Amino acid sequence: MKHFYSFDTGILNHNECSNVALSYAPFRKEETVLFRESYFAEPSVPWEARFDNGYPNVFWNPLIGKYVCYHTLCTKDDVSTSTPLTERAAKRYIPSSERITSLAYLESEDGLHWERPDLGLVSFQGNTHNNLLIEYCHGAGVFYDEAETDPEKKFKLAAKFDDLERMASCFSADGIHWSKPHPWNHNPAGDTLNCVFRDKKDGRFKCITRIWKGSLRIPAVTESEDFLTWSEPVECGRGEGPGAQIYSMPVLQLDGMYLGFASLFHEGDRMAERFDTVNVDLRYSPDLHYFQKCVWEDGAVFIENGPGQYPDGAPDAGCVYASLPVEIDGRYYIYYMGGNGHHTDFRETSMLRGSVEKDRFTHFHAKRPGADALLRSSNLRFSGEELYLDMDAEEDFRMEAVMVTSDPQKVRGSVIEGYEGRVVRQEDNPRLWRIVFDNSLAALEGRFNALRLTFRGAKIYGILGDFTPDSVRYNGGVIL
Repeated sequence: MKHFYSFDTGILNHNECSNVALSYAPFRKEETVLFRESYFAEPSVPWEARFDNGYPNVFWNPLIGKYVCYHTLCTKDDVSTSTPLTERAAKRYIPSSERITSLAYLESEDGLHWERPDLGLVSFQGNTHNNLLIEYCHGAGVFYDEAETDPEKKFKLAAKFDDLERMASCFSADGIHWSKPHPWNHNPAGDTLNCVFRDKKDGRFKCITRIWKGSLRIPAVTESEDFLTWSEPVECGRGEGPGAQIYSMPVLQLDGMYLGFASLFHEGDRMAERFDTVNVDLRYSPDLHYFQKCVWEDGAVFIENGPGQYPDGAPDAGCVYASLPVEIDGRYYIYYMGGNGHHTDFRETSMLRGSVEKDRFTHFHAKRPGADALLRSSNLRFSGEELYLDMDAEEDFRMEAVMVTSDPQKVRGSVIEGYEGRVVRQEDNPRLWRIVFDNSLAALEGRFNALRLTFRGAKIYGILGDFTPDSVRYNGGVIL
């Protein structure tokens, strides 16, 4: 059974829809700071000069039965370490060319309480009692490769290695002890979180990295058969000009769709309210060729900055850089590095998290609540009888679900006899409502059938069923 998410609006016939809004589901932030950069803490963590963007990679490690976090930090940043917290608001942060960027590692039993293990791998100020993995490692993307048969390569890493001035790959059996970096044949800018994963569609490795075009940051995709030799990076989407550039974008695979957690950097207008801040918006793509916005509401973002401003604002008042979701008890928990100040200025960075219900990132609802909303799909081909809505409904909601014809030889949009449906909530999964017809869905002939939903008092997060869209046109010119 295929799951079509509401943000995947390519399955809709937009010309036949009315009074429909597509909005983000609420992202429920938690108040607790999980850990923070601690150079000025008591006791001090002297190698945590500045987390900066952090670029977190948080996931469950099945080999040790713990949550793990890999994140970037500046182990040397004289500007930060020489400027006490009490003096920063009156000064500008101007990074030095002598900064050293490294990769750190933390563990957690429950995803809430994090520890910095004493790894003994990297020498810092004369000893190795720290949680550092690799020096000169910038924007590392790390993942556990379940499909890998070589035990020495179960963990994979791609990053910009500042000492090599190149992108490179590393392998590890335990996620702690890493091979020497293997320089890439192509060398994108890579000055971001380099999200790497094994694609479930074709088994090839993909990396979402960054290139530059003019003065704009551009996400790009590259792929590899062996995690060593990579294709030339190709642009895979854009923000909206200098005022909303995609700074980093970890990508999650969902039922054949790719969902990007794009950190948007706002520059270009120093008088703008969001100038020099970073928040997270969602982008999606059916094929990694082009990522487009999940919702089109003006100013809407998935993870907004917290209130206030430096130095007294919320821990995420200035910047947000997300990791991929971690599923815990039916919810997607999204860990993110939050900065309390502007991107290019002094800020202190913390690890935070929030959550949404699993698979519920966006929803359709009536734009004007007092009137019916109408959704109509593109032409559908059915292969079975399963058809469901992932939906929340008010007590007095209204839902009419019918199959209509788009056959040019008939009255287009007319209801097909025997396909005036009713919705029935499922006892074993109250989120799902089955659409039941008197006649068989599999009996529908050809390509001239579409689902039409007329509703109010409901939020529709997705449509599930034994069908495929006959012709789906996505932004970017891709037709599936």
